[in-house]
Amino acid sequence: VLRGVAAIQTKITLIHDAARPLLYAPALKDCLEKLQNGARIVHTATHPYASMLLTTDGGPVKGVIERNEIAYGMCPAAFYTEDLRDAFRMAAERGLSYRDEAAMMHALRPDIVMETVPGHRSGFKLTYAEDMEMLTVYRRHLDS
Repeated sequence: VLRGVAAIQTKITLIHDAARPLLYAPALKDCLEKLQNGARIVHTATHPYASMLLTTDGGPVKGVIERNEIAYGMCPAAFYTEDLRDAFRMAAERGLSYRDEAAMMHALRPDIVMETVPGHRSGFKLTYAEDMEMLTVYRRHLDS
């Protein structure tokens, strides 16, 4: 992503993970619309289906987070290119690395509010073997 952002010559950068094979078009439209209306960072998000348990594998439950208080970060994400470049520069200068751009922006550019737009379940990542089965189901649905 760093190399891609360095090469971009546009005011706005949209990021979509290669591991997410499907693009939810309404989220893309909503991200761009929010940027046009003054937002500087927009991330697609969706809430989990159930409350989340704070626990370790096989360990006791230490707490419960209600599903409406958290969301999965998804794609696409939209940024003003210069803000994103600044964060990458800051991370490099400090020797920091982040799991994704949302985490980086939240940590290094807390002065910029990160807005969200609704995502869709189809924005899942291909992480596990069974995810390919999900992709097959979505593709079959889209083709019909």
